[in-house]
Amino acid sequence: MTYKIITQTESGKLELWTSESSLSDFVAEAKARGYLCTGYNKNPYHRPELRGQPEFAGLCGPMYDGGPIRYESTAAYQRLSA
Repeated sequence: MTYKIITQTESGKLELWTSESSLSDFVAEAKARGYLCTGYNKNPYHRPELRGQPEFAGLCGPMYDGGPIRYESTAAYQRLSA
């Protein structure tokens, strides 16, 4: 599975981290980068691809990106959604 995390630096630059790994490896990689898994998406109204995907403190998501599962920091989400 492919996962993407998009964050925004203090200077306003967007940064992208991409991981092609298993679910458990992605959670471990995210934890090593400072993102704590708070649970797994159980929303029955979300796309099937998003159900069972991890949720992280400080990140919006999971979001469907036409293949990859995407997460964004709040600042990146606000900037990209404007």
